[in-house]
Amino acid sequence: MRTFTPSIIARLLKETASFYFLLELDLVAATTYLTDMDIVYYYDGNPYQPSDMTIDTMNQGGGLQVETMDLTIQNVDQQMASHFLNDNQISRTATIRFACFDRAATDLIDELGNQVLDDEGEEILGPGSAIATLPLFRGLISNWSMDELAIRISLKTEMILWKKRTLRKSNVMCRWSFKGTECGYSGGSTTCDKTYARCAALVNTDNFGGFRYAAKMMETEVQWGPQ
Repeated sequence: MRTFTPSIIARLLKETASFYFLLELDLVAATTYLTDMDIVYYYDGNPYQPSDMTIDTMNQGGGLQVETMDLTIQNVDQQMASHFLNDNQISRTATIRFACFDRAATDLIDELGNQVLDDEGEEILGPGSAIATLPLFRGLISNWSMDELAIRISLKTEMILWKKRTLRKSNVMCRWSFKGTECGYSGGSTTCDKTYARCAALVNTDNFGGFRYAAKMMETEVQWGPQ
């Protein structure tokens, strides 16, 4: 759920607001901060560098589902390109924030509170007065591609970690091979029916590979939280 403050709603109604995106990429070698503004913008003490960045698609829902976002960054420099080419960036975290500004011209101030001047000593106007910065999307890098023109990144929310099929099913019987590495039994018995009772008779319950209470839980009503 995205909540807009009254100040943002007021600017929207007056059509006096401008909007930008702040992208934080937690890459392996370093964290990269980018924005679609045409100036360096400081947020939370971090300098967001201007870039030709666009959000292509964003799919969001109100339920427990995997949300996705695709974005494109044009004119990628060699340093950022090397991050993707030299390191595995899959499952690295990306955060996108939504920044709202009043379009009234304001002086551009750096992180130390000083007026920013151009090469000729003239004052540089900023994007306007910052109204609010809201989290828009947080997810993991699921895929990326790059050519000589741009890098395209696909993001998925952390719910993708839950959307996985288990490699084994719950079973009351032990799944290990008798006297195998996982079983660990090295006694004189030569047979095992893979039940917990047999494992107890062999004094090897620490290595039992089944779910002994699975049958009882199938018919049990499980309640979460306070009664």
